[in-house]
Amino acid sequence: MDFYSLCDAATHLKMYPVFDVIHYTMMCLNVKEDVQKSVPFPFSRQHPLALWFSSMLMCFASQIWLALLFNTPLAAVFNNPDSILIASAVWYVVNYTPADIAYKLLSFKLFKLIISCMKEVHRVYGIHAGVILAYKKYPSQYLLQVIAGILKGSSYVWMKPFERFVRGFWAPTSNEFLQPSFVLKGSTVISVLFVLRAAHIIHIEHTIVFSCSIAVLIYLRISMMLLGTRDPFLPFENLICSVIFGGMWDALRRARAEPVNGAITSEAKLKKS
Repeated sequence: MDFYSLCDAATHLKMYPVFDVIHYTMMCLNVKEDVQKSVPFPFSRQHPLALWFSSMLMCFASQIWLALLFNTPLAAVFNNPDSILIASAVWYVVNYTPADIAYKLLSFKLFKLIISCMKEVHRVYGIHAGVILAYKKYPSQYLLQVIAGILKGSSYVWMKPFERFVRGFWAPTSNEFLQPSFVLKGSTVISVLFVLRAAHIIHIEHTIVFSCSIAVLIYLRISMMLLGTRDPFLPFENLICSVIFGGMWDALRRARAEPVNGAITSEAKLKKS
């Protein structure tokens, strides 16, 4: 099997049910781990309804955000009972198996690495679906297409403040505008690539853009989990902030001020002596 055959195969994977189950699993794990960090008592025993609803918000966050973006009925988000049943079953297994066996197994590093990589595949498919949906509705609105892709790929990080609110934990300063995550940054870059490809601004085969996006996200995720690397986008952010948003001029101003302050200090010492 050559490179192009692999790329083509990567674009024809079926998300339902395996990758959807992986997505639901990651979302329920995300909520459970956040509960453990923020709540000192057994929240799942005392507030199962709030825990279930917050988990469902995370599982179906992309559908909710796109419904709001395109002004479609929110009720349509939950018109698939099979998906809700599967997500609810995953939620129950993650939170209520005896001795937390399922959670401990899923938290094992090897298993978490595998499902995290599969989640990145699901993310790229979601970003592409969001871009294509917006392209069909508004073919000339490139910004809207990028936003739709971002919301599909990073929907749950935007939903997190609201699901926390459902659980009685309100942290308004912890949001993606103030603290953008790797998920948001990766989704933004890939959304832009898909929009540029759909608009024929870049002339690269769709299968190559798609499969390379999957490969890069998986590689970065493995690096972050196994090697403990920091956000790979951070050096580019620092460079952009220095060049465009005044960081370089602040550094030059400080550099000019330091010799002046040093000269003043030396002159004062000479006067005292």
